[in-house]
Amino acid sequence: MRITLSQLKKLAVETKSGTKLGRVYDLVFEVEGQSVAQYFVKSSVVSMNIGMDKYLISRSQVLSINDKKMVVEDSVKKIESDEEVERGGVDVRPATMREES
Repeated sequence: MRITLSQLKKLAVETKSGTKLGRVYDLVFEVEGQSVAQYFVKSSVVSMNIGMDKYLISRSQVLSINDKKMVVEDSVKKIESDEEVERGGVDVRPATMREES
């Protein structure tokens, strides 16, 4: 199955246990392997704690993707802020690249 980025952004993202996380809003693309390394997911509703919840999901945490939804492991990382990613608080490199450092 193939999917475009615009289709991916419309898919519901939920955990294996059924918790609805939201939708993909960005991704990290691994140029060398020409593949998606990680997905950034944003909740579709504003939570009680000020804003939208955001999650960083590694390719290895994705259990399935179809034309209706993406299912991921229950252990996805919640991102506290976009600045956390920008200043390096979240290592967006694939695990294999982090091990080489």
